[in-house]
Amino acid sequence: MRDRVPFLLYRASEISHSLANEMLAEMALSARQAGILTMVTELEPMTQKALADALRIDRRSSFTRPTPAGPPRPRPCRSSTSSNAGSWHP
Repeated sequence: MRDRVPFLLYRASEISHSLANEMLAEMALSARQAGILTMVTELEPMTQKALADALRIDRRSSFTRPTPAGPPRPRPCRSSTSSNAGSWHP
């Protein structure tokens, strides 16, 4: 039975996460987003860095996701070749 405890805990976590996402879908929120909003509300005022530290988010591994309003803005190309210098890439 001990061998199954980690698996059962994992399954319980997955099921509860899925149920939370279903319930929060009506408000267009995910369980992760609701958790972040709850943390900000309970621990305010806090900086973005303090929030990232509390959530154990490493900014080096973070990336920008497209928003419902549209894709992210284009960024300048970092290529050093002269043919691409100054060109824009999404």
